[in-house]
Amino acid sequence: PKAAPKPPAAPKATARKPAVPKAVPEKKAKAKSDLKAPQVQTQPTPVRGSARQTAGPAATERVRSMRSMRSSTVRAKEAINEQAAMDRLQPPLRTKKMEEIRKRFEEGGAEAFGGKGQVAQKRLADYEAYRDVSDLPFRKNPQLRIDMQAEALLVPYKGVIIPFHCKMIKNMNRQESDGEQHLRVNFFFPGQGKSTDDFPKGNNKTAYVKELFFKTRNKDSFEAVIRDFKEVQKLSKNRDTEFELKAQHGEQASKAEQLKELRGGPCIRDVSMRPSMGSARSRPVWNLEAHQNGFRCGVRGSATEKLEILYSQINVAIFQPCERRSLMVLIHFHLKEPIMVSRRKTFEIQFYTEVRAQTEDLSMRRSANAYDPDEILEEQREEEMKVRLNKVFQDFVVKTQKIPGFKLKFELPSEDFAISGVYHRANCPIFLCTKSIVSVQEWPPLVVHMDDVEIAVFERVTPATREFDMVLIYKDYSQTPSSITMIPQSGMVDLKTFFGDIKMVWYVLPMNMQWKAVMQEITGDIAKFVENGGFQSWFDTAEDDDDDDAAQEEDGSDFEVSEDCESGDDDMDSDEEPSEESEDDDDDDDDDDDSEFEDEEDEEGKSWDELEREAEEEDRRQQKGRGKAKVAPKPPPRNTKRR
Repeated sequence: PKAAPKPPAAPKATARKPAVPKAVPEKKAKAKSDLKAPQVQTQPTPVRGSARQTAGPAATERVRSMRSMRSSTVRAKEAINEQAAMDRLQPPLRTKKMEEIRKRFEEGGAEAFGGKGQVAQKRLADYEAYRDVSDLPFRKNPQLRIDMQAEALLVPYKGVIIPFHCKMIKNMNRQESDGEQHLRVNFFFPGQGKSTDDFPKGNNKTAYVKELFFKTRNKDSFEAVIRDFKEVQKLSKNRDTEFELKAQHGEQASKAEQLKELRGGPCIRDVSMRPSMGSARSRPVWNLEAHQNGFRCGVRGSATEKLEILYSQINVAIFQPCERRSLMVLIHFHLKEPIMVSRRKTFEIQFYTEVRAQTEDLSMRRSANAYDPDEILEEQREEEMKVRLNKVFQDFVVKTQKIPGFKLKFELPSEDFAISGVYHRANCPIFLCTKSIVSVQEWPPLVVHMDDVEIAVFERVTPATREFDMVLIYKDYSQTPSSITMIPQSGMVDLKTFFGDIKMVWYVLPMNMQWKAVMQEITGDIAKFVENGGFQSWFDTAEDDDDDDAAQEEDGSDFEVSEDCESGDDDMDSDEEPSEESEDDDDDDDDDDDSEFEDEEDEEGKSWDELEREAEEEDRRQQKGRGKAKVAPKPPPRNTKRR
């Protein structure tokens, strides 16, 4: 019986030997010998593992949420610190900008702040319909009509014809009331984009007519006047455009630099152009070629329709590939000087190719199905088309930049550096590039080179608003400032970071300004503008006023001590000590107040159960009272006798 337990011990020893390999203890010993880290770093590992095993996924989610909250707070603090650092850099930049404006005024005078490339416009007083009274057309029965040759409106007044040149007329409106036709002729007058110098003067006084009003029962007479007036406006506009076109062609012909061809240069075929030179229905297909000193754009199959753009005329070159939110790949050129395209002046030329149609006919659309093989194949074809077109345009851009005469660098908009805003009509993405702010997917495009910008102004910036506006003022003060509205507050940090990188001066305002009137006042007297401190006199005062108001609101208290109160305190100090009777009265009053307070506490201290019991008892009492109540006697008759 004593030797019986010995056999099971042997299999236990044999079972343990294969379960523990010899290599494991050697590796552990080697790891322990090589490990030189302190015990503090090795202890958390098993603790975290055991906590996850015991607590489950809820603990891990809680830990992740805590980490995300900490990271978000850290990021918020970093953003606040960065914004404060950028704001601290603005005062020296503003001082430097003011010195630059003053130096530019000393060197070039008022001409250095605008007027470059502007054609001297004709004054309204310089337009003459007739040189002499004898040139007026004579009729026995004068009527209101338009003289097409003289481009004048002939107004009969007391048997005399008074001519008005059509350039003086702003518009005409016709209305019908009570069977009569009313015609209102509105003229230009000082204050609507016209100065007093544009109008003729008599006896050292400006003479102008604001409006004329006519009425008649003949409907055809007013219709003929309006039709002829629109025809005269159209002819005058076409004549001015042709004059500018001839002047531009003569200027281009007189230039010494002509397009130098480059055989075998980069070329893109079958692209569309905006603005279109042909009709809207035809939409010709263009070929874009890069030569030694410029681009040549020609219509496929036509030797006459072509357009040449020199590299020296390009201010900004943009290449935007087709990405998630776009359906076209394009190359855009922003020019330094306008050129005539289809009898219109333009600074923007764009060549693009659509991956698929921008619009879709919903009546021809089939029901959508995520597992439809045809739709899957169509999406795959679109992705392949995007990749292929992006590669074609990218190769053209790379080869163009290798040409020795091309000294520009293409801007590449990226969705990582984009904000949303409205610069024309619709909300669209606006990209922050290296040296420009662009949005060229929609037409008309927005291209602003930051070298041409003087300052940036953030408007409508208040804690209560979720969106703000931005205005970019050009160094050429004759140009209308560019405005971008409805920008989300999240874009403020991106814009300030972008402006801080290029050392741009900005101002912050809580309201919008009438920039047309502001720029007219500045350009009216540049010397006074420079003497007063430039833009700091316009915007720094507004910011200081806002800071002062905020400081007054913070420092000011709801209650102010008046002189009467102060004098009353002095009287109390000078008075004698109160009597014992008054003290006793005060004590009685205090006791009464305490008792009332205790009663209120007792009343307010009842629980819901006690209140329900009281309500039930009250209901029982009312029911008992109704059962015992007798019919009330009738009231006695009213005494109607008079005294």
